[in-house]
Parts: sequence; structure tokens; C-alpha cells
Amino acid sequence: MFSIFKFIYNNLSILINSKLIFSKPPRKKILIYDEVGSELILRNLNKATAHIFYSRWNKEIKTSLNIYIIFKLILKFRFSKINYFKLYLKYVNPKLIITLIDNNESFYHLKKYTKCKTMFIQGAMRHSLNDIFSEDRKPKEKNLSVDYMLVFNDVIGKKYKSFLKGNVVQIGSFRSNTNLKRSTKKKIDLIYISTFRNFKDSDIFSPINNTLWSDYRKNEVKLFKIIYDYLKKEKIKLTVLGSKRQHSKEEHDYFKNYFDPKYLKFIPQEKKRPTYSMIDSSKLIITCDSTLGYEALSRGNKTAFFSIRGENYPLNSRQFGSFVKMKKKGSYWTNSATKKEFYRVINYLKNVKQKEFSKKISLFRSNLCHYDSGNRKFKSIIKNIK
Repeated sequence: MFSIFKFIYNNLSILINSKLIFSKPPRKKILIYDEVGSELILRNLNKATAHIFYSRWNKEIKTSLNIYIIFKLILKFRFSKINYFKLYLKYVNPKLIITLIDNNESFYHLKKYTKCKTMFIQGAMRHSLNDIFSEDRKPKEKNLSVDYMLVFNDVIGKKYKSFLKGNVVQIGSFRSNTNLKRSTKKKIDLIYISTFRNFKDSDIFSPINNTLWSDYRKNEVKLFKIIYDYLKKEKIKLTVLGSKRQHSKEEHDYFKNYFDPKYLKFIPQEKKRPTYSMIDSSKLIITCDSTLGYEALSRGNKTAFFSIRGENYPLNSRQFGSFVKMKKKGSYWTNSATKKEFYRVINYLKNVKQKEFSKKISLFRSNLCHYDSGNRKFKSIIKNIK
């Protein structure tokens, strides 16, 4: 009984802000684990067959708590977060549990509590720094498993297979696959995909080598100056796709420091922003290391990668194709923030024919980001789970 009072005391603000459910969880074929990304998964399912389990109990994300389940546990004097999940799972009795948060280690442990199938879908590019593949975060426990690992590429699949048992399926970006590419006129001259984070230059980016956020940004600032000169020369405007919804004002101000407003169009990250339609209708796209940049290229869009964070670890962990050890320079990418390299890459993309470019990126799709329009592989797996 003490544990429930302790929970209430420690989580009162969460309880106040949560949606409280008083009915028992419904039986469903599919249980979506973690509300983040659940709306995207539901777009690819028959909604009537699925139910969402709200796994995050924190102040930042509005969650849902099932009072029916909590009351049952109180009566049995067995209240804990894991017992909450186990009883919830018993009521839903799903055939499959899915999450879009592939780097959540707690998901790898679910097979201990259920015989039903589990599936994670890779939600973003993964790196060897501050992510699931870094030595300090990689799970140490053995015999962890996930039945289906839907990943961007086989390289990431092999990384996961090094500490997880299960079947790897290469699908590319689930989010990009969901947003079908349609025949679109190229109306936007140039897009820059932002990876802005609201940190001061003096803040620590990584304790490795005392890397600061100023170290992370310094070459991007050099790139901004080159892009700005290019805009004035070509008499075109730069469309910036914002990265962080909760810091959109700070992000906009950041870009206004480097670009005259008459050459800048900032579009903040919002739920209704037609992101994929915009990148599909852009003549050229520039990115440093964003997931959206990889998605843009996998969709056949002319995308320039400037992997210019730095040549030493940990900054080089974000270089283009770091897991497959790509060369430092290629027709549409470079690790150098020089004017010469900028124009070499941009001129190639401006002049290459689309048919030739599509052939060029076929290797990219295989090694870095596959494209499965409409998520046909995912839907095939779902159909075959009885």
C-alpha cells in the first residue's frame, strides 16, 4: 500500500495533467507501446484493431492513466509500474506489440512478460554518440529479443543484431514511406533542413574531449556564409525547415543572425506542416546530418550533404554514411565547408539529369535509407500475424 502513496506523492503533477480512464483496457490484436509516434503507426493500420499503451509518466508529455488497472493493483498490494504494464497487457491480450521508439531499451525486455510478438520501427537515424549504439548506452544484458526489427538499412540491422535476437526487415523510413511521393512540380528553389537545438555555444555537447556546442556549430556557420553569397548571386530565397516546435522562435532568430530576411523563409516545425510535399517540390535540398535529409534523398530528391561537424570523434560520428564508412567526398556529399566544395556539389546536383541521379543513389538506398512506398513490407507482416 505504501508504494501507491509514494507514487501519488512523487507524481502528483502527472496525475493532475493526465487523462484518467476508468474502464478496463479493451481486447485488441495490436498494442502500440508508447504514445510518441502512435498516430503515425495508426495511419498504417486498421485503427479498430489497435490500442495505445501510454508508457511515459512524466511532466513533459500529456499521458493517460488507467484507474481501473491501478485500483486492481492496489487491492492486490502489488502496485508498481511493471505490474501496471503486465496487468494492462493481460487485459488487452494482443498478438503484437509495436513501438516507433526503437532506441528505448525497456522495449527489448518485454519478451520477459509476454509470449506475443514484438516489433520496433526505427524512428530516426541512429549514431554512435548519445544513442543506442554508443558504448555507454548499448544494453549489456544478454538474451534480449525483438521479433521484428524494421530498420532504415541492413547496416543498422546488423548493429541491432549484435545485442538483440530477432528478424531484421529493411524498410527505410516508416514516416517517409507513409507520406507517399506524388508527381510534384519543383516550385521551391532551395531548402535547408535545420538541426537546431536550443543550447548556448558554451554548453557541453559531449564530455568526450570537452566538446562544446560552439564546436558543433562553427563549420555550419561557415556554410551559412557561403549559402548566403550563393542566394544573392542566384537571386533566390532560402526556405528553412525548422527542427524544434517548442523552440521555433529561438530557431528563427538563430537563422536571422546569418541571413537577410529578404533571402530567408523560415517554416517552423508544426504538426500540419506538409514537410514531405515541400521536400518533393524543391529543386535542391541542403542538409548537414538530419534524418529528413536521408529521407529526402531516398525519395529521389536532389539532396546535398555537408557533413562538416568535424573530423575528430565525437563530431565525426554524424558524418554522411558514418556506419558504412563512405568516402569523405562524393558527387552529392562532402565533409568540407569550403566555397570550392560547396559549388562542386551544388553544380553537380543542378546539372545532373534526374534519371541519371536516380541510378546514382541506388547504392545509397541499399546501404543507408531504403524506400518502401506505402509501407508494404510492414503491412504484409501485420496481415500474416494471426
